[in-house]
Amino acid sequence: MEFRRFQVLYDLNAAAQSMGQSAILDLDDLSGVSARWDAEFNDDLWGDAVGAEDDPDGCLVASLQLLAGAVLGSDKAQGLDWLWDENRDFYHAAPVMVRAAIMQALGWVARYGGQVFEPMPNAEARLSRDLPEVEAQLIAVAKAMTAEEVDAVTGVVWCDDWRRHKAALQKMLASGDVAYPAEDKTWYPAEAVESTAHMPKSVGYAPCLAIVILDAVRGGDVRDFTLDSFGQIVRTAREFPTVQRRAVMAGLRYLYESNSDWGPGSEIQVGLRSCLDSAII
Repeated sequence: MEFRRFQVLYDLNAAAQSMGQSAILDLDDLSGVSARWDAEFNDDLWGDAVGAEDDPDGCLVASLQLLAGAVLGSDKAQGLDWLWDENRDFYHAAPVMVRAAIMQALGWVARYGGQVFEPMPNAEARLSRDLPEVEAQLIAVAKAMTAEEVDAVTGVVWCDDWRRHKAALQKMLASGDVAYPAEDKTWYPAEAVESTAHMPKSVGYAPCLAIVILDAVRGGDVRDFTLDSFGQIVRTAREFPTVQRRAVMAGLRYLYESNSDWGPGSEIQVGLRSCLDSAII
């Protein structure tokens, strides 16, 4: 199963659990997930999914279940356009995790499942965090870089220009937005920062990774570092202290939620350890 499809299903699961419900899918065993959904389906879901006034939570959970079936390609979860017509305003007002999961699922089903939803959810509705909030989290991690880490990061370049890298990095960290210099976005201090961000065990890895992801959410990352190193980043970030972990995951999640074409290639081993954690939203 490709990454974006799995991520949509994971988020639908997490959304249901955030409401105190059981997981709607067992994603530990992907081989039989579609058959299990079909076997557990019952017609009551349709009634529950249009009962927002009588049972708001029941409506949301039923909607999550039906969307999961549509993402899995079940014949029993086709023709959901009327559900969107009925519940559009209700979905927009749902808790953030639930809303984002529903909107991402609708986008996936429209693109790959052939169902039509008019009007399509807007870009903001698909986000669990807006860009300024994501930037603030990543900036905080970057600015926490210590003097010792700055020395280590600029020392990885192993060239006569290390002083220039160090000065550029110090200036960038002292700025409000922690952005690469407009006049030199690919070398000073980007080369030192990105070299460190490729080495998980290196000193200064977390703040350098935060800088690289910060550049990516702003439309940088011309070298596709976040995609090429996606599996490594996610596995490593899961072991970070809470503040660093949340910032990195928020940045990757923003890239995923804001760009329907963003995602690692098929070589990624899809599974619960290689997806974006929703529990931090």
